[in-house]
Amino acid sequence: MHNLNLLKIIRNIFRKEGVEEKIEEKPKFKSLKEIKEKIESEERKLSSEKISGEAKVKVKEIIRNIKNIESALNRLKNKIPDTNERAMAIALHMRDNFIKRGTKSIKEMKAPAEFTYEEVEEYLSDVYKLLVVFSKIIKENRYLLSFYKEELSEIMEMLKQITSENDEVKKMLEENEERRKNIKIIKKDIAQIGQLKEKLSLLKSNIEKVKGPVIETDEKEINKELSEAKEKLKKIEKDENKIDVEIINYVAPLNKPLRKIKRTCKRENSKIIEEYFESPLNFLIAEKEALERLKRIIRENIKEMKTILENKKLKERIKEAKALREKRSKIAAEIKNIENKIEISERKKMARKEIEKEMNRRREKIREIEENIEEKKEEIEQLLQNKLK
Repeated sequence: MHNLNLLKIIRNIFRKEGVEEKIEEKPKFKSLKEIKEKIESEERKLSSEKISGEAKVKVKEIIRNIKNIESALNRLKNKIPDTNERAMAIALHMRDNFIKRGTKSIKEMKAPAEFTYEEVEEYLSDVYKLLVVFSKIIKENRYLLSFYKEELSEIMEMLKQITSENDEVKKMLEENEERRKNIKIIKKDIAQIGQLKEKLSLLKSNIEKVKGPVIETDEKEINKELSEAKEKLKKIEKDENKIDVEIINYVAPLNKPLRKIKRTCKRENSKIIEEYFESPLNFLIAEKEALERLKRIIRENIKEMKTILENKKLKERIKEAKALREKRSKIAAEIKNIENKIEISERKKMARKEIEKEMNRRREKIREIEENIEEKKEEIEQLLQNKLK
């Protein structure tokens, strides 16, 4: 990256001094699609490539040691500790827990079949998890060592060997890591180029918007329109609150008997009552089908109040509340529209000098992004030519 910046400085010096710049023409940059295909091919190749013979021997030693641990766990099943009756129950419980969890973790592992880098790396990851599990089991059953000293010492020695062998194999695989690392760099660069191109497109689009003509707006008229709309909304909200209170007060006598019914009625009826209590107003205004079911529940269970939801005055109030909500929604949309007009007007009233300043800032940002894209492309080319041949 430092070399790329140095190259830019030299080019600028040539331009300032009027010296003809003689730079070898670069080969045409491959399309991102071509590079992606090449990287995917390289990844497939790396995943199917087999490890060295020496590493394979070490991996087999790990597999053998894990099998030996499994055998040791099986032998431990039949071992009875030499201890008193009180300690015996504790010892057997810890032993069985140790065997069960250790065996389960081993059974979940899958040894590599072809010994490719991908298989072995996945297996080494599982080996590490196994070591963590055994470390945790041993720690949780720390008194087990006093009951089964010989058997536990044997298992712990094998775990130590596995840890050492696991580290050795990882070192042997490091020669493959640089290629994987370079692939990751290229993939990251490709993703960043995509993001930078999106930013570039957005900035260019925004420049065109800033170039748009300044549209004069009658501020006095539009502010008056906004003020009138807000007053209308305020009045509607006041009327709406008044009617809402009337409706709530009218149906309030239903609350106590409905709560009583809810505790003993069928589940579907209980659900309707619960929906009603969540928001009585919204329920009465919007829930046509559910409202009919609630009326039926009341008729069947609270006969003395069976007509309360059929009251003409209540129905009128519900109708008014619904109409006011619709009107409020419409006025709120009008206010939003007026505010958008004001915002657009304010943006387009920017002084031409300020607009030009903003355009220059965006042009500079575009130039920076274009240079960034070129740097990413050069980095990709270098990695493809020198590191992934």
